[in-house]
Amino acid sequence: MKSLVLKTLPKQKDVGEEGPESVALLKWKASLDNQSQSLLSSWVAGSNHCKWIGIGCNKASRVTHIDLESYSLRGMLSDLNFSSFPHLLSLQLFNNSLYGSIPSNIGSLRRLTCLSVPANHLSGTIPSEIGQFV
Repeated sequence: MKSLVLKTLPKQKDVGEEGPESVALLKWKASLDNQSQSLLSSWVAGSNHCKWIGIGCNKASRVTHIDLESYSLRGMLSDLNFSSFPHLLSLQLFNNSLYGSIPSNIGSLRRLTCLSVPANHLSGTIPSEIGQFV
């Protein structure tokens, strides 16, 4: 008697189901002040994060660029879960009102080739983890 082997396919995302990048971006947006949140009005749960303002993606819909220069965003970088962005190449946050320090977990952005955060209100030292980028 032959046995029947069933293979399970990887789970497909349901329409509206959020991936880790969308969840991280929405959580960061929620941590920003109300005016900043209104500036990111296209960042809506259930919509395609690759079409959100300031977000660039590769063909696999993975976030590769976050470009929010001069958006007057007010909040902290520590509220952005950097480990949710393994494909991020560029983080452009020049000329905003970000404050606090640059968190050490920014070192999880192993593919990052461009980081632009001047003209903010950041304090503290630059984490040594930034030097671990490849």
